[in-house]
Amino acid sequence: MLKRICSIGLLLLFFSSGCTANESALPLHPTPNQGETKISQPVSLDIPKLALTAPIEAKGLLNTGQMAVPDNRDTVGWFSPGTVPGQQGNAVMVGHVDDKTGPAVFFYLNRLTTGDFIHVKDKDGKKLTFMVKKKEAYDRQHAPLSIIFGPTNAKQLNLITCTGSFNREQGTHEKRLVVYTTLLEPIGHSPKNKTYTSQKQSP
Repeated sequence: MLKRICSIGLLLLFFSSGCTANESALPLHPTPNQGETKISQPVSLDIPKLALTAPIEAKGLLNTGQMAVPDNRDTVGWFSPGTVPGQQGNAVMVGHVDDKTGPAVFFYLNRLTTGDFIHVKDKDGKKLTFMVKKKEAYDRQHAPLSIIFGPTNAKQLNLITCTGSFNREQGTHEKRLVVYTTLLEPIGHSPKNKTYTSQKQSP
């Protein structure tokens, strides 16, 4: 029985396969990391507005060329062959929206709005702050993969989950929610009076 779970199976070949915990879609061809690495492997995601703190698990590619997704509904998956958060490019993370037992880690992701903050920490406790720029819901067969996963001169983090009605015949939600965020760069060196500037997006 297919679980009502969002996987990033949503994104690439997408969408002929179901959005389940063990399935992914779309063959991924990661772009090389660019720019300066700001943190090591990310281990924790914090979204204050949602009162959410979740572990991050590095996920790569399956033998099928599809993106692997977390088995745990309360864990966020980071596409580790792609961009490291804080580097130049599109870092991508995915989380389940729900399953047959109830809400999962990204159940309330659609509540985020422009200007909200997202924090990513590495194993040494170093933290990066990203700011929400916008969110978009796409039909599961027509998501702009080049914008979500493709190269950019900006330092971005894109969060993905399922949304929309659940198609029981297909075993997947009809739409995919993408929250686009950009890195906030500290100006100056005073931790007590720190201000930030956001990176402008480049195609």
